Amino acid sequence: MKADGLRGGVSYWDGQFDDALMCIALMQTAYAHGATPINYMRCTSLRVEGVTARVGAQDEETGERFEPRTRDGRVLFAIPWHHKLLIGTTDQQRADVPFDPQPSMQEIDFIIETAAGYLARPIAQADVRSAFAGLRLLF
Repeated sequence: MKADGLRGGVSYWDGQFDDALMCIALMQTAYAHGATPINYMRCTSLRVEGVTARVGAQDEETGERFEPRTRDGRVLFAIPWHHKLLIGTTDQQRADVPFDPQPSMQEIDFIIETAAGYLARPIAQADVRSAFAGLRLLF
């Protein structure tokens, strides 16, 4: 950048995220809570029906094959965050474009019901501290 005539500047970033650090923190937290973090897991297949409906994976060290899936095919994620758990999913289609999108009770119920199959202590509506939704274009 030429300094001649320069009077100031601004720094801007959007959506900055250290995914490698988050991955390591997630793995360490999972391990501390009794999980078995895995590596060398290769995606072998994707069945897509609008959104990803089924993922096939193979452990490259043992050869064991897996097929994770949810009732409607959406991905469910759980991220430890400040001694709480962020649980969510993505890609619920909408026909409208509200200014302030909110998750529906059906979406919240789906997350609670689906998470129950994976959590040692299932959650209930009373455990939900907050909920949010966003919109993104899918072509």
